[in-house]
Amino acid sequence: MRRSALPVCLLLVGCGASSAGEAVRTAPPVPVPVPVPKLVLDLGFSGGQALAVLSDAPCEVRPVQDPIIDAPPVDPTCEVVGAALRPGHRAVASFRAGRRGIRLAVGTRRIKIPDSALDEPRAFWSPDARRLIVESEGWRGGVVFSAATGRRLRTITSGTGYLGRQPFSPDGKRVVTGDKRGLVITAVADGRRKRVALPAGAERPSWSPVGERVAAASGRVVAWADLTSGAVRTAPVVALEVAWSPDGRAIATYGYRADGQWAVSVIDADSGTVTEVHRFPEGAERGELAWAPDGSRLAFQVAEPL
Repeated sequence: MRRSALPVCLLLVGCGASSAGEAVRTAPPVPVPVPVPKLVLDLGFSGGQALAVLSDAPCEVRPVQDPIIDAPPVDPTCEVVGAALRPGHRAVASFRAGRRGIRLAVGTRRIKIPDSALDEPRAFWSPDARRLIVESEGWRGGVVFSAATGRRLRTITSGTGYLGRQPFSPDGKRVVTGDKRGLVITAVADGRRKRVALPAGAERPSWSPVGERVAAASGRVVAWADLTSGAVRTAPVVALEVAWSPDGRAIATYGYRADGQWAVSVIDADSGTVTEVHRFPEGAERGELAWAPDGSRLAFQVAEPL
């Protein structure tokens, strides 16, 4: 999905909690819009504070509700064309287009991206920030790199055009991808693969931060599978992206409704209950779902049509 340069806003969605710490989603939370004047490349949280990576040369890491800008070193020969915020940190892995093609910048290190990468590459960190997987629009698969050395660790093939928001297992040792038959789990160390069948296939699968569950868009439903028991559950949501809450109890999605409008929804992974938290006008852009570490807030990007 190619992003446009429309104005964007961020919405922080409060999700209350009971005294036992269990998420309460009996009523739709109220979104709080935060205007942002530039294109958002990624969203995340650090220490409970929502952060946005804004497009510029160089890109900026800006607290969503704070005007202070924390920018990485300037590289005037490169244009930033994509970025990934390190989990729980202000550090950024950024894609830079220069005279020698597109390279991934991690600190002072520059990593050459596969020749098949197109003009809008994306990267995702492992939860422990030791590895990165890189993909690009129209390129079916990804390459896992060591964040410390830049060394290629494994090429992962996929039957779908995009990786999910959380492709790594909690320990960073496996990657989930999807194809027309369902989920494909690949071990980074030796390339061994395991399949989990889903009747309508799997798009943008994401791994739960807790345990052995994976969720994915699957036809006209969101499906989540327990990799230990093999049990699969579904909810009637047509989604383009899914993101697990930090405690693994909820799945945030964005996708479209039967009336043609788009919406962000939250699915209770235990009951299957779906709560719609925000609806977009037809044609609006959206994305970059990110949960606060305590699961109390959800940030996502909205670009309203002008």
